[in-house]
Amino acid sequence: MSKKTIVIIANLDTRGEEFKFVKELIERRGHRGIVLDFSMETVPFYPGDITCEEVARRGGPLSIEEVREYYKKERKKATDTMIGGAVSIVMEMLGKGEVHGVLGVGGGTASLVATSVMRKLPFGLPKLMASSMAAHPAYVSDYVGTRDIT
Repeated sequence: MSKKTIVIIANLDTRGEEFKFVKELIERRGHRGIVLDFSMETVPFYPGDITCEEVARRGGPLSIEEVREYYKKERKKATDTMIGGAVSIVMEMLGKGEVHGVLGVGGGTASLVATSVMRKLPFGLPKLMASSMAAHPAYVSDYVGTRDIT
């Protein structure tokens, strides 16, 4: 079996230890786990392989400090910045052949960010969203739509 890379889209400021465990599980199976951190509330427990600072920079025009401020008062602007950065990074990795699957775990905001990235990826590339919100009838079309996201 060849080594595959799974991008784990995470908010390490609220779920750091859990994502560290998920990455370890992926790596124990002989694959490479890459944690892309989109933390918007506070400084994360530990930096992701792709830091929230890098995600904000790529999403522009807000810095991570500005994202944290906007997250408190104008959440959509902060979230859009981080979605833009995450999409840019993952699409660049995909273009280099560095993405073989994507995993997202979390609630409403995590589902929004992770599935926004997943919807940009090609049909057939494995995409898994474990969420307390993604299957809610009010949100399912926003998160999944007609894409191949499980």
